[in-house]
Amino acid sequence: MTPTPQELVDAFKRNGEFDKLRYRLNHQFEGSKTKDKTSAQTKSLAKDRIETLTKNPGMSDQQIKEAIMADIERSVAWILKILELD
Repeated sequence: MTPTPQELVDAFKRNGEFDKLRYRLNHQFEGSKTKDKTSAQTKSLAKDRIETLTKNPGMSDQQIKEAIMADIERSVAWILKILELD
């Protein structure tokens, strides 16, 4: 019987292959030029978002913090969905 795609994924997870792949990809990323570019883009996006939020006179510091935390949570959820780790 041919395994389903989900069964293959589950077996891959049980055997630790996702962890090995994640480690290998992270190691490659850490040593790449892409890391610097991605880091710079991320910092620029965060800076722009913070500037946008702080220009809103109706938002308190707490509301700004909550908005930023919500952005981070959405980003993490999106990444996990892409990686099917949630």
